[in-house]
Amino acid sequence: MTPAPALAHLARRLADRVRRSATLAVYSAGDRDSAQIRAAHLNSVIRLTPYTMAANIGNGALVAWAFRDELSLGMLAWLALLYLLCGVALLGWWRGRHRVRTTASPAAIRHASVQANLLALVWAALPVFWFAHAAPQQQLLVVALVTGMLAAGAFVLSPLPVAAVVFVVIFAAAGISACWQTGERIFVAVGVLQTIYAAIVILGTLAASRKATALLRSQAEASRQERMMAVLLHDFEQ
Repeated sequence: MTPAPALAHLARRLADRVRRSATLAVYSAGDRDSAQIRAAHLNSVIRLTPYTMAANIGNGALVAWAFRDELSLGMLAWLALLYLLCGVALLGWWRGRHRVRTTASPAAIRHASVQANLLALVWAALPVFWFAHAAPQQQLLVVALVTGMLAAGAFVLSPLPVAAVVFVVIFAAAGISACWQTGERIFVAVGVLQTIYAAIVILGTLAASRKATALLRSQAEASRQERMMAVLLHDFEQ
């Protein structure tokens, strides 16, 4: 089994396992506690929007600089699309920066996940279309960028586990595909390493997500117990 199908097979198994577990229940349940947990997770991701978009814009500029001598119309169109998505994300953050989210619907989580992974798909085009024929120095930059963004994106999106897993799979599949296209053995080895790396990142992301959700649930339960005790004490005093 080649690295890319192996990664896809692993991703399907992980996704099936997550669906069967209670990990995703909070992202679809209709109770108030789940809505509040969704809001807390969403807030933690949205709070980082200006920093993550600044990183995306800076990374795009570095790519354009690295390929400045052979900057094609295709790459210019790619850069324009990247900046357009970053601009839309920043505009949405700016409009809602003073909004305090106490609850969030499953649709809001899906919307945030789609936005994050649209950006991942745009970035995936870079290694797929331009890595194999790039100069060694340019390939080094692309490898560092793809690997770094895979890890950083998974960390930022860990409160949204489905978005984080899909994000990692997109980046890893793009990197593996780019390595495979070169036909060089060393890059095949790099593709295998990236498969292993992506699997570990996914497992770590899911573990972090479960821990964060469990903490929020315990806080909600403690708050509920405090309210119940306050009511009981009030009734006792009367």
